[in-house]
Amino acid sequence: MVQLSAGPELKGPGTPEATWARCPELAGLPAWQPALPPTGRVIVVAPHPDDEVFGIGGTAARLRSEGAQLELVAVTDGERSHPGQEDHLRTVRPQETLAAAGRLGLTFGPIYRLQHPDGEVDEHLLESQLVKIAAAGDLVLAPWSRDGHPDHDVVGRASERAAMRVGATLMQYLVWAWHWATPEDLPWGRAQRVDFPNLADRKRDAAACFASQITGDPAILPPHVRSRLLRSFEVLLRA
Repeated sequence: MVQLSAGPELKGPGTPEATWARCPELAGLPAWQPALPPTGRVIVVAPHPDDEVFGIGGTAARLRSEGAQLELVAVTDGERSHPGQEDHLRTVRPQETLAAAGRLGLTFGPIYRLQHPDGEVDEHLLESQLVKIAAAGDLVLAPWSRDGHPDHDVVGRASERAAMRVGATLMQYLVWAWHWATPEDLPWGRAQRVDFPNLADRKRDAAACFASQITGDPAILPPHVRSRLLRSFEVLLRA
């Protein structure tokens, strides 16, 4: 995940997980029971390779266990997370996604690799691409349009418009918002919680596949960031 200068600060320690653990709004969220959409298709939209696991992997795994056909829209290849290693990362990061998906029990078919430039997602092109992929009655899982990373916000806005145009249901997941936001910043009235205690260990195991992001000095996703993304539940926002 390349961290750009625009928007909220994505470096530093961020909001401690202990703050979120004490948050009454988070603890009191209504449960959302993942269920098959009318078409049986679930479109997972990932700005970068790893968002489909860190952001929404537990929910996707529950939907897969219900028989959903999972399709992955890989918007970028995440090649700019480490400057100077673009060619290497363009190959490695999609491979990490496949390895992680296998550990979590996710079977994506097909995978749409759109190869937008990392850090320069074309919002209007992406919207037109998503309109051709999604259909009425599908469930689209995409990042929140105020997640705080520029690519995530662009992907979130494009997904909102595309889902509305085709008549798909949209649910939005959080990744970087857990870092920059405080409990007062989140739209709790739109939020629901998906618990998966029996899958939490598998999600953590899957996350270990993203060596390009969790190792190195500094790591793109150090332990204090991962602690907010590897809970035994995920939060989704209704569009």
